[in-house]
Amino acid sequence: MNPSFQLFSLFIILIFGTNFSYAQKSIKGKIIDAESRSALPFVHIAWEGRESEGTISDIDGLFSISICDQCTILKLSYVGYTEKSVHIDSLDLNGEIII
Repeated sequence: MNPSFQLFSLFIILIFGTNFSYAQKSIKGKIIDAESRSALPFVHIAWEGRESEGTISDIDGLFSISICDQCTILKLSYVGYTEKSVHIDSLDLNGEIII
């Protein structure tokens, strides 16, 4: 097989593979403590009914979770806090969730 054809084929595969990976949408935000207004790291965030497929906020309280077609409620849990449910329509423009 022609080496230039192989290189061209690899290039096409990489381009299409990259486009498909960007097709997934996600919700991004930050988890904040209600009293101290500080970021909360390691908060578990998951869609209601799909708790095993969740994510964890990073050291700065930032998180990103893939959008689920029929999911509308995020469940947040953190040691020492009451579990909180947040409807995605109630998220503020900054993506901050206060618990």
